[in-house]
Amino acid sequence: MKHVMAQKQLNDEIGSDELKHDALMYSGSNALDIILMEKQLLCEKQKCTLTSIIDGSLLSFMKPYHIYSMFGNILDNAIESASKEENPEKRNIKLSVQRIRNNVVIVADNFTKSQLKVVDGLPVTTKTDKENHGYGLKSIKNIVELNDGVLGISINDDIFEIKIIFPYKEPVLAK
Repeated sequence: MKHVMAQKQLNDEIGSDELKHDALMYSGSNALDIILMEKQLLCEKQKCTLTSIIDGSLLSFMKPYHIYSMFGNILDNAIESASKEENPEKRNIKLSVQRIRNNVVIVADNFTKSQLKVVDGLPVTTKTDKENHGYGLKSIKNIVELNDGVLGISINDDIFEIKIIFPYKEPVLAK
């Protein structure tokens, strides 16, 4: 719901007839295109760079609201972390969705200053208000598991990486 409301706000801010051509995404998934447009514009505001290599048609097995939630949370966290970096060369976020053998592999990475504490395979929120934060990665994990996937998180050399692997399923064609 948060991402549907954000899309409405995005349309209000830039006008549906005045979408910037640079922000338009054509990944092969309408749901993912909406999230990518929204987050690309947020990156511009936060002076971050989002680089992506995406075949959204590989996600046709997922419900659109799962795509909104999963990618929205991944990119919100990445943008928040990258925007804290003072060095502009480290304000980059990379996102890929590719088929590798019989898997759909999603990888997102960004620079992080935070020394994250990991509990049960997920980083603990760094925010002081722990009661109202820390649900994004739990939501991602639940969506991944609902779709028979595996989630991995690593931090190496100040690079936070989230990797999600789903079994490949033939794309569902629109009727």
